[in-house]
Amino acid sequence: GNRNTAILEQTGNYGFGSMEQKWNGASDNYAKVVSNGDYNKHTTVQTYGDNNIINTTQTGNKNESFTGQYVGNLNNGETIQIGDLNIANMQTHNGNLNDGNIYQTGNSNTGLMSQTGSLNIGTIIQTGGMNNAVVTQNSL
Repeated sequence: GNRNTAILEQTGNYGFGSMEQKWNGASDNYAKVVSNGDYNKHTTVQTYGDNNIINTTQTGNKNESFTGQYVGNLNNGETIQIGDLNIANMQTHNGNLNDGNIYQTGNSNTGLMSQTGSLNIGTIIQTGGMNNAVVTQNSL
């Protein structure tokens, strides 16, 4: 594709970051990950779509984040993790104009979001510790 942007900023020790933007003709996609802390893991994937945005911020240690946007246009995914041992997994499949947000402050939170179709808006906000949230949205 054309005009795709991937920015990965990591500080700390033993971090793992992976960013993937691929498939023919996928253009104008943007992904940015900022990770400050030790043992953080983050993966972003954007395939078969245009004008998609992923923003991930991790502050703390041993956080894990995965954001995937597959086959769609104009999707937005944002994850913010402040604390330790948080897990976020957000996936958007086969749709356009979806918006997903996971905000975790505190420790040991798990947020899972799956969106299929178009025009979905999902937000998970977890404060404190040891919270679990699952959001599944389907539209055709």
